[in-house]
Amino acid sequence: MVHVCERGEREARAPLGDDVGAPPLAKEREGRQARLGLVVPGAVGNAVERNRLKRQIRSAWRELRPRTAPVDCVVVVRKRAVGIAFAKLAGHLESCLGSLGVLTAPASTSARAANEAV
Repeated sequence: MVHVCERGEREARAPLGDDVGAPPLAKEREGRQARLGLVVPGAVGNAVERNRLKRQIRSAWRELRPRTAPVDCVVVVRKRAVGIAFAKLAGHLESCLGSLGVLTAPASTSARAANEAV
């Protein structure tokens, strides 16, 4: 399970899905870029599984970062995240950040296609 929350004006827990989550640790940062912190405990799986999850979450974050308000986000990965499809993982992250109101308008399909082509 993952929960992402923003500390400050929005003190709440917004579920990111059943597989990935972050505690209420998204702190507003004035005039800076959004940052991501990952917590993947050893109980999540072996090193290969943990590193794969970190790479997938970082990849999803890179796609969302340009549309994210300048906040610090901490994502805590739970055991159930092992084996989840990347698209589902990325979707959970996007919906959670959207529910917190830290995302701007969705990226255009041409921008996504350009990112995938690189």
